Amino acid sequence: MSRSRLAIPNVCAASSSRAMFCWSKATGRISGIIKYLTQSTWSHSALYVGPISGASDADGAPHVLIEANVGEGVVSAPLHKYFNYHTRICRPVGLSYEDRITVCRYAINRIGFGYDTKNITDLMLRT
Repeated sequence: MSRSRLAIPNVCAASSSRAMFCWSKATGRISGIIKYLTQSTWSHSALYVGPISGASDADGAPHVLIEANVGEGVVSAPLHKYFNYHTRICRPVGLSYEDRITVCRYAINRIGFGYDTKNITDLMLRT
């Protein structure tokens, strides 16, 4: 098993540190555009918020991530969704526990909102 497959579950499961970002190298047309415009190898991110009450997949795995996807908008997802992706974890440094909880609550409250294409448009206009 590759290191990237082990990184996310081990880091998130062993940590009570909510508000960690998981960066991934997603594939697809929009991901390619984002990589090109940002000059980054990372094209997608998800916020680790811990278990979300009442949200789980068909196998019972709790949803612990918040992400925004084109066509879906802001959604929650289980951790295992990223087991097969090359990922990077960014821990919140300098944020108090209260600040991290505030960030997580804000993200959870945005579930169901649409995908914000304005940022992509702004990036395209800058290049």
